[in-house]
Amino acid sequence: MFDKNCRGNKLNFAFVLLAAASLCLTENEAIAQSSSNQTSSTSVDTMENLGAQVTKGVGVNIGYSLAQDWDLKINGIGGSAAVKIKSSGAPGIGIRYSDIKVRSFGYTLGSVIHIDRRFDSAEFSGRSEQLPESKLTMITVEPNATFGLSSSLYLFGGPNYLIPVGKTGVFESLTIEGDLGVQAGLGFADGPLIAELQYQTLNPRLKVGPIAFDESRIWGFGLRVGYTF
Repeated sequence: MFDKNCRGNKLNFAFVLLAAASLCLTENEAIAQSSSNQTSSTSVDTMENLGAQVTKGVGVNIGYSLAQDWDLKINGIGGSAAVKIKSSGAPGIGIRYSDIKVRSFGYTLGSVIHIDRRFDSAEFSGRSEQLPESKLTMITVEPNATFGLSSSLYLFGGPNYLIPVGKTGVFESLTIEGDLGVQAGLGFADGPLIAELQYQTLNPRLKVGPIAFDESRIWGFGLRVGYTF
């Protein structure tokens, strides 16, 4: 009788273990299937988003340059001299074509007119001198490479070329020519609307009579908002 009970208990215990193992396997298979479905879904979403457009088309923009320093330096036999001309910034209006894609490289090609950038004072050898009303109007051509971080965020950067088109005050007696600069920044797109924060350097070449400054750089941050048609 004891042996029968013992064998019965062993069989019952074995059945419980078998049932538990079967249930465990079923749950693991369900979890594995769910994980596989999620991975597949994520992979499909990723493939669908890869190369999708962040923004594309011709657009217009307005912005404001926060750059407040024009650094000048000239080297000579007796050493070097540095001049810093202080600016109050400048508004800008631009037009460009954009082709920006998600997780892919794209590009923008545009031009901005920087209107009446006013310069207020000059610092030299520890002294600061106020300037009579002096302004520069400049056009920049700005090709950029872009990379879409998501469907709304993108990085951009590239060279620029500055073209002076107007000058007043102390700049009238100076020769100012264009040269290459650079910009880079982060952009946000929401449908046709864009907003950008960038760091930009402009490098106008400056001459006083026959004497040319060796370094010339207007630098600082800028903000821009626009609409793509």
